[in-house]
Amino acid sequence: MSNGPFRAELISPIDSSSPMYELYKKHKNMPYHICYECEDIERTVKEMTETAGECMTVQAPDIAPAVSEPGKDRRVAFLMHRHVGLLELLEV
Repeated sequence: MSNGPFRAELISPIDSSSPMYELYKKHKNMPYHICYECEDIERTVKEMTETAGECMTVQAPDIAPAVSEPGKDRRVAFLMHRHVGLLELLEV
């Protein structure tokens, strides 16, 4: 779903082997994480973990298929912010 520059992606576990299964079973429908696009993922991860001091890296930058854009791989990283929760960075 899109609204101007904002997009909401709805996800659901396929079966009990999905990484989302236990979380969905416990909390039902809920926001899972917030995703931000960035131009330089290495620099953004460094700034968010060193400057703010409130984030830690959960998954370092890696290449992953873009679920919302089949056939297009993008660099992605996940960070945990102590007040906000899980953040995804997606390199454009």
